[in-house]
Amino acid sequence: MQTTGCLIRIRSAYPSLAKVHRRIADCLLLNPHRVVTMPVTELAELAGASQASVVLFCKKMGYRGFQHLKFVLSEEVFTASSSDIHEEIDSHDEVPVIIKKVFNTSIQALNDTMRILDQSSLQAAAEAILAADRVLIVGAGISGMIAEDFWMKLFRINRNVACYNDHTWMKMAAAIAGPGDLVFAISHSGSMKSVLDALTVAKARGAKTIGLTNYLNSPVSKIVDILLLTSSRESGVREEEMTSRIAQLAVVDSLFVIVANRSYETSAANLRHTREAVADDKI
Repeated sequence: MQTTGCLIRIRSAYPSLAKVHRRIADCLLLNPHRVVTMPVTELAELAGASQASVVLFCKKMGYRGFQHLKFVLSEEVFTASSSDIHEEIDSHDEVPVIIKKVFNTSIQALNDTMRILDQSSLQAAAEAILAADRVLIVGAGISGMIAEDFWMKLFRINRNVACYNDHTWMKMAAAIAGPGDLVFAISHSGSMKSVLDALTVAKARGAKTIGLTNYLNSPVSKIVDILLLTSSRESGVREEEMTSRIAQLAVVDSLFVIVANRSYETSAANLRHTREAVADDKI
């Protein structure tokens, strides 16, 4: 498990944490510079928790213990090139301010996602796509739009791929999946019932599964064989739909390029053929 991006990982896991672990997380998120100088006893007292709870929290975040978490956190807080550019959008913001905040929030989502994304998991996902007899991509809502985008990319390099964003079709596709198939699920929340149902059915039939989600301990993350994480934060109006889409696109684009590069000549030829096939449609 990749352990860089300590604060990002904590924010990702936060919704699923127990109350005592949320108090510990709050201390870390609000005072990271202070926490890196604390002994475990001081953090435990500040959070109203036991030392054992602090150690368990650190292990839940993927660290060996409190000292390991502090080491990674210290590198993060003291090497940051600038302050956090994430800014909440206010209902009274003027147009220039809104534009600046929207762009900065997208930049933040991309930077945070790049830091938390496990490269070995991305490579494993690419290898699973290349090895699969069929790739079934599922997603609902905004994530369903990203699923369609990923389907089109893989379709254009002649992979055996299908996309489903309807609950019934997802379950039907999963019900006929087999051990040679791969189900790639995209869900920002990681808790969309239609996606979870499809993954559960597909796994029961022996299919390999990959999940792309924003939350470390979400239901999707606990089901899939390979987990890919994004990181996007709230910025007011329709916040998650905007930033999650940007982060998801960056991940699937990266994955597509890795897959295409493994068979570069064939992929390049297929992309050229599909581009030429629709050339006459342009004015």
